[in-house]
Amino acid sequence: MTSRERVRRTLNFEEPDRVPIDFGGYTCGINENAYSDLLNYLNVSGEIQIYDNIQRLAMVDEEILNRFHVDTRSIYTNPPSNWQFQEAPDNSWVDQWGVKRKRVGYYYETVDNPLKEATIPDVDNYKLPDPTDSARFEGLSVTVKKMYDETEYALISADSGGILYLATELIGWEKYLTDLILNQKLIIKLTDILLDWHMQYFGKLLDTCGEFIEMLWLDDDWGQQTGPIMQPEIFRKIYKPRLEKLVSFIKTKTDAKVCYHSCGSIYWALEDFIDVGIDVVNPVQVSAKDMDTKKLKEEFGDRICFWGGTCDTQRILPFGTADDVKAEVEKRICDLAPGGGFVAATVHNIQAGVPPENIIAFFNKVADFGRYPIEC
Repeated sequence: MTSRERVRRTLNFEEPDRVPIDFGGYTCGINENAYSDLLNYLNVSGEIQIYDNIQRLAMVDEEILNRFHVDTRSIYTNPPSNWQFQEAPDNSWVDQWGVKRKRVGYYYETVDNPLKEATIPDVDNYKLPDPTDSARFEGLSVTVKKMYDETEYALISADSGGILYLATELIGWEKYLTDLILNQKLIIKLTDILLDWHMQYFGKLLDTCGEFIEMLWLDDDWGQQTGPIMQPEIFRKIYKPRLEKLVSFIKTKTDAKVCYHSCGSIYWALEDFIDVGIDVVNPVQVSAKDMDTKKLKEEFGDRICFWGGTCDTQRILPFGTADDVKAEVEKRICDLAPGGGFVAATVHNIQAGVPPENIIAFFNKVADFGRYPIEC
């Protein structure tokens, strides 16, 4: 069975020959420091390239992807024509949206928001980057078609978007959550502007390569460690209908599945995600409240697929032993894999300091134990 067939069957709630494996993509990647340690441990040479400047995520070489039996390959658009990554002497840079970020330890944190004092007219007049800038999509159709024709991997569109995340980056979390109560018209105005932006962007992206991809990412974080990031009633009033509009539009352009990334405790939102047409949820943050994998599979496992959640990246992967990692993998596969609808990946990106032995133990255990029928 090819990787593409394996992923397709899984996303259609069928059991393939083994659980598909994802690595090196949107939130299933690896920090450059952890990747350097892994390459050194495996005695593999090569220059490390970065595809996410905020989280400093490394492009994973084909040699490593093949070694770990990875079934997916991620595709990315280009930067817009009027922007490029350029770091200032103080280790800061400004992204295409006008958000300023600065290096803090291993990562870049947001330090200035362009709409931090915005009124509704400011939001109306703020110039966003062009979502259909041809530079973003230059060469993409040829590249993706070639990958589709010449490989057997499942191609995943890894350029994500979300109606919450970018708004909080533009305004800042404190103002955003305050205005959500005291100046809701401003939040709704910005949300609608970003909804329109994403519909234009995804429309052009999917016209370019939608026929070749198996899945497309969306990205918003609706959960924190202990519960929702805002009152569920507000989510359902403001965001749910707009998310449904975005998902419905995407599905007019492609047969690909839609995956929604949302960290934290999101048990409360899964029924809503299903309602708006989300096919796949990522991550399954097993350390958060109400995110018991057995319960999630029993309640939702025939209606939404789970992507990730195969090993806790907060405690077990960085601080456990290789045996701890193997035991965690076995439990999560037993909980989530029966009946299909599950792609194996770590809960989130592999962070700096994770021992290479644990990374190797993770992928080896998934490949060995994740063969159907699952024997628990």
